[in-house]
Amino acid sequence: MEVRRYFVKLIQVLVSSVIAGFSAAETEAQSGWYIQHRDSLGPELLSVQFTDALTGWTVGGDNAILHTTDGGLTWYAQTSGVVGGFFESVYFVDSLTGWAAGNLNTIVHTTDGGNTWETQSRSNDPVGYSSICFSDAARGWAVGWVSWVDGHFILHTTDGGNIWSGQRSGSGLLRSVCFVDSLTGWVVGDNGVILRTTNGGTIWETQASGSSADLVSVSFPMKSTGWTVGRFAYGTPSIILNTTNGGTTWNAQLYDSTRWFCSIYFIDVLKGWATGYASEKAAAILHTTDGGKTWSEQLRGTPLLTVRSIHFTDSITGWAVSDECTILHTTNGGVTFVDDDNPRRTATHDLLQQNYPNPFNPNTTIKYELPKSSVVKLSVYDMLGREISVLINDRRDAGVHEVKFDGSNLASGVYVYRLTAGDFVQSKKLVILK
Repeated sequence: MEVRRYFVKLIQVLVSSVIAGFSAAETEAQSGWYIQHRDSLGPELLSVQFTDALTGWTVGGDNAILHTTDGGLTWYAQTSGVVGGFFESVYFVDSLTGWAAGNLNTIVHTTDGGNTWETQSRSNDPVGYSSICFSDAARGWAVGWVSWVDGHFILHTTDGGNIWSGQRSGSGLLRSVCFVDSLTGWVVGDNGVILRTTNGGTIWETQASGSSADLVSVSFPMKSTGWTVGRFAYGTPSIILNTTNGGTTWNAQLYDSTRWFCSIYFIDVLKGWATGYASEKAAAILHTTDGGKTWSEQLRGTPLLTVRSIHFTDSITGWAVSDECTILHTTNGGVTFVDDDNPRRTATHDLLQQNYPNPFNPNTTIKYELPKSSVVKLSVYDMLGREISVLINDRRDAGVHEVKFDGSNLASGVYVYRLTAGDFVQSKKLVILK
């Protein structure tokens, strides 16, 4: 039964990639991200978090909570018991203990990995939680808004959420909270608001962001160094701000008029990702390896409209969530894992065909077509971009050719095969299932 379920899930991954409209060549050429799960009729997903490379949760519209224990190969729904509304933020301190927060004054809590959830905060007040964060199983913070007074608030708990008390309120919407330990944390919100505490929230001091943007996400990998992303009205530049002195001063690293940012996440002081959507309503993921001095595009494609949240367990293993219940996954940090130094030649149809059968064990057939005699290289790569097999590296005549590939010495998983013929380059995925 487990083998069958794994087989079905791998088929779904491949089919989802086709349905999503990403050509295999463009997907492999642009990034190491691939669609791990998608339900076109499902809710938008707003927040994702993993406690290790196997165990994670994502939440979103219709009070959706999805959970995985195998790194995302299979996702299953968990029931919170809350009716109406949506969850906007999820946070786990370990594989068992976590919280989800959303609108309608709702915070739910689990101590068994989400098998059961209990409601900690729920009333008829028009209160919404935008973000929730815990430094340990006892101490946590939630931020959001109260619509009937157009005010914002910060709530704090020291007993795992059994009792929540107010720490600060004011005008405007607070959108994101981040703590690096039980004392030091930051909150960001509309109109360039940045607040900092060094005593667990007893006192919150205002920091000057130098921007009037609505700041929507904040990430600090250490006390001194952090980032926040913001957006103005549609059609005007979005912004990435950075501090290297704990927020005493913030400096703009990037103004971007083609993207609308939704989240930012740094795994350390050099490597980070910013997500959102581009001006043509295309999904967008930007990446930096030098602390934000330069940003490169990892993903820009349709029909993934908005990448709303991103999380990494290490510098190469990460997940991002989007509309239509879409979950993206990378095992190489999202970078291009097949270098394309040669320009592509436009073809009227795929010259490289999908291998058959797929998935397979241990043999499969790869067919390709050459419009003219060419020097051909056909190689297989793992998801880290390592060349593991060269099937052809020689001149071939025009016409249709096929090659047998034996994967008996490889582990189960997703691999990439790549055809280079003159100035034509194309890649596709194959799946070994044992």
